[in-house]
Amino acid sequence: MRVLLAAVLAVLTAAGGALAFAGEGEGEGEGEGETISVVIPEGYKVASTRREKGLIVHQMIPEGETLGNWQEMLVVQIFPFGGVEMLEYEAFYRQRKLPMCDETSTTLVQKGRENGYDFALFNTSCSTAPAARRETVLIKAILGNDRTFVVAKTWRFAAGEAEMATWTHYLEGVSLCDSRIAGVKCPENGMGGG
Repeated sequence: MRVLLAAVLAVLTAAGGALAFAGEGEGEGEGEGETISVVIPEGYKVASTRREKGLIVHQMIPEGETLGNWQEMLVVQIFPFGGVEMLEYEAFYRQRKLPMCDETSTTLVQKGRENGYDFALFNTSCSTAPAARRETVLIKAILGNDRTFVVAKTWRFAAGEAEMATWTHYLEGVSLCDSRIAGVKCPENGMGGG
């Protein structure tokens, strides 16, 4: 499966297209179970994919940037636990402090249900003193039954209103489906949402 996923990532990255990241739970075959659909933004590339203790992380950065020196990044994280209540997740996320920040401010932008799953969109900004560095993070969390899915757009600067609107719209297109459940089944091509 890893070789297949790497080949699919390479082809889709070159073509610019939709990716469907499936969790890898026990008893699930390839393409089965909860799957998050994410479109690689135009001008972005998949820079890394890693698996560690059940956590799966895919990092995408703009062409011309590197993991060692980036200004913008899109990260898809698939956590190996599900069934979390949104109120619990909200409380956890609001209390979370970014390690490199002196001050962190988090705002809940939107929450609801999509395709049978609870989701929330958060905007987090942080700064250091003196104001040498600033980060803005826009996050969509989708609480699956088996896993928790987080897609985060990070800027290493204060993102402007137009950028926030563009990426909020982008994150609204990220969706979760489940091939095992009627009513939330994934499209036949394995890609859900825009």
